[in-house]
Amino acid sequence: AQQLNAFYGHINNAVSQILGTNEDISKLETDAVYNKIIANIKYVLPKHMNTNNVIDAAIEYIEKNIASDISLESTASHCFLSPTYFSMCFKNKTGKTFSSYLSELRLNKAKSLLSQTDVPINIVSELCGFNSASYFHRFFKRSTGMTPLNYKNRKGIHNEEQV
Repeated sequence: AQQLNAFYGHINNAVSQILGTNEDISKLETDAVYNKIIANIKYVLPKHMNTNNVIDAAIEYIEKNIASDISLESTASHCFLSPTYFSMCFKNKTGKTFSSYLSELRLNKAKSLLSQTDVPINIVSELCGFNSASYFHRFFKRSTGMTPLNYKNRKGIHNEEQV
């Protein structure tokens, strides 16, 4: 974070110097400077950052926002990386694609909520980031071999066995 703040400080100083001159700067020159700055931020800077830290921050972002409509693109943007580069770094760090990681995380959260709480199934689907209860039902059944209701009811049997 300290290095990024220094980087942004240099950019702000450079922009201030440009704006502080009395020279007439054409729109074409201004656009060229902006494009170079954007290229450095999007492509050069991330390659010099520790990608493990970036992916750790992405995982934290995903976990905090799991109920939201998270996508590869939105998460990559949050990390200031291109989606392609982010996807490659994410798979290298986690061993999973972004979508399989997100699906697994959502499924595990749903299982936990169903087995440990009395939250209604439609609310569980919302808390886990599924767009609709019917899609959640199909996804859950395809992934576990049982419906969310059957999984939830199974909890009582396991709890009695543990007593």
